[in-house]
Amino acid sequence: MQPTTPRPVAARAQVSSQPLISVVVPTFNSCEWMGPTLDSLAAQTERDFEVIVSDGASTDGTLALIETYRPRLPSLTLLSRPDRGVYDAINQALPACRGNWIYVLGSDDCLHASSTLARLAPTLRASTAGLVYGDVRITGPNRLVPSGGRYGGPFTLARLLGQNICHQAVFARFELLNRLGSFDLRFKVWADWDIAQRAFVDGAVQWIDLVVADYSPAGMSSQQQDAEFERTKWARMFKLWVRKPLSLQVPLALVQQQYWDLKG
Repeated sequence: MQPTTPRPVAARAQVSSQPLISVVVPTFNSCEWMGPTLDSLAAQTERDFEVIVSDGASTDGTLALIETYRPRLPSLTLLSRPDRGVYDAINQALPACRGNWIYVLGSDDCLHASSTLARLAPTLRASTAGLVYGDVRITGPNRLVPSGGRYGGPFTLARLLGQNICHQAVFARFELLNRLGSFDLRFKVWADWDIAQRAFVDGAVQWIDLVVADYSPAGMSSQQQDAEFERTKWARMFKLWVRKPLSLQVPLALVQQQYWDLKG
């Protein structure tokens, strides 16, 4: 059995030129809803990016659909092999990424506008942060904002310990992911939440006042719970506190979590 705990990303090949962004799209039997996702990428006015589709051996026409986009997405790489779920698909894609920044887009989500990457690019080129994030528009009924509303805003570590940043709004440096280790496969639904928490403790993060993506609340993390993530919550919070002992945000979040756990 493969290990599930985070490990350094496998070394990637040295290349003479690097795109600014590697967009990773994990898929499995996504043919029915993936077209708009690829359309939103093909429509970008900023072209300094590549697309890595990491497919879990789909059987429904997903691969054939992706191939039709090659004329509109010349920097497209398609990887297809069995995987152990969405986070394993992302992990397997990372060594193929050539970009300085890694962005994960769900196969049923879309970049918000054709100018999204163009508006982000100056910030990414100038930023000294390891993680840059914006907001999303949630396209259907959900528990956070009215349908079609904007979700996000600046996060503190205390807020992040109790509420996740939408992963479709997050750009992470490849070096940061390599330092933190791959997505932890123990967490079937919220491995992105775990890695965001570790990134906030690791170093500088930056929020940008921009809607990055249109996020479908029908996605996996909106519909399921992660028992292992919840079971290890207190141990992970303690480890974060140990790594950042002078921060009052972690103990504040611990008190908040205990209050909500007792209340609900």
